[in-house]
Amino acid sequence: RFSYEPQCKAVKNVLKAGAGPGIYYHLCGNHTNSFDMWKDAPMSPFTVVQVGNDGKNVFPSSKLVEHFGDRCTCFGVVDTKLIDRGTPRQVYDQTAEQLQAGKDSPRGFIIGSSCECPTYAPPANVHAMVKAAKDYGKYEKF
Repeated sequence: RFSYEPQCKAVKNVLKAGAGPGIYYHLCGNHTNSFDMWKDAPMSPFTVVQVGNDGKNVFPSSKLVEHFGDRCTCFGVVDTKLIDRGTPRQVYDQTAEQLQAGKDSPRGFIIGSSCECPTYAPPANVHAMVKAAKDYGKYEKF
């Protein structure tokens, strides 16, 4: 919550100064009680919003699309800890679930890790995420 007002002010100022039009909001950590305030943040036609967690779980893509899908591109997440310490099947399943819940977002959808890709993540887990994206990330309407 504490970063909302200063970040909105900074985004408005840089857009006014001619930067942009891309804006990327990476809301790291638990945003169960604060994600909804960001729907009123400054957005351009090229804004991407990513919310890391809802409590101790990844932020559901369905909830992300419900609250932000009409205003920006939604960035659905796969748990960074799962990519680092889970099995390829767990990573594949969570990626598929997040993609299926978000891929029909009106302004587009991106899938990726909830933060960074861990340095020592097993390559099989990264490949599992990519495979799920290839298997479930196609847009039937195009």
